[in-house]
Amino acid sequence: MHLSPSIVVDPPLMSMVDPKTPVDVGHAARHADELLRMATSIRSGRVTASAVLKRLSAFPRVTGLAVALREVSRIEHSTFMLI
Repeated sequence: MHLSPSIVVDPPLMSMVDPKTPVDVGHAARHADELLRMATSIRSGRVTASAVLKRLSAFPRVTGLAVALREVSRIEHSTFMLI
């Protein structure tokens, strides 16, 4: 699991947490408008999710939106594991 550095984890769960790569919630928040725009485009059918991912992977360097998507994905996966 990937958690924010400010979250204190009980010892039994420490084996499930990766302390070397914490979630950068601030980065996802800074790119919230881009994330919402992308989600709206996908939901409205203007673009498919696979086309967005293909476009993001075509860039030679990692974009801020790609990093924000990764951070949101880490949060979602960790929340799913905890529930």
